[in-house]
Amino acid sequence: MADINATANIIRFNDGGVIKIGTKFLLNIQDGSLQFTPGLWEPLPIMDRDAHVDVPRRGAERSTELSVDVKFTSAATATELYAYLVQSGTGGKIFNFPVEIGYKTNKDSTGGEKLVFAKCYLKTSPQIQSGTDWDILKLQLTDHEAKPTASTVADWAAYLAT
Repeated sequence: MADINATANIIRFNDGGVIKIGTKFLLNIQDGSLQFTPGLWEPLPIMDRDAHVDVPRRGAERSTELSVDVKFTSAATATELYAYLVQSGTGGKIFNFPVEIGYKTNKDSTGGEKLVFAKCYLKTSPQIQSGTDWDILKLQLTDHEAKPTASTVADWAAYLAT
C-alpha cells in the first residue's frame, strides 16, 4: 500500500514560497501568518430516529477562506497592495482577483507546486495594525470556489519570472 503524507513530501512556505495577488508577487509577508481553509461542502447527515444510517451527503458548497498579514507600505500610492485591493468592482460585482500560493519542493529545489484561488475578494475591510517593529496590513479573503486548483511547477525560476 502506498504511503500518504510521506516525510519526503513535506513542504515549507518559508523555503521560498510565494503569494501572487492578481499578476504581482506579494512581498513583506509576516512569517507564520498565511492560512487557508478549503470550503468544500456542508455535510448533510442522513439520520433515522436520531441514528446515523449512512455517510452524509454533500450539501451546499462553502467558499474557501484565506488570511495573510503583510508589512504595511502605503494606502495612498496607487501601485501598492492596499490601493489594489480596495478597487471598485464592475457590473454590480465586488472586485475580485486571483491568488496563487506557490511552494518550492524544498529550499534547494528547482520545482514546486502552486494552488490557484481563482476568484478572491476581501471578506472584510483590510485592517491596519500598529506594531512594535512594523505596522501590519491584515487581509481576510474569500475565494468564490470551494477549493483551489493545484498543479506542479517544473521550473521555479520561470514561474517567478511570470
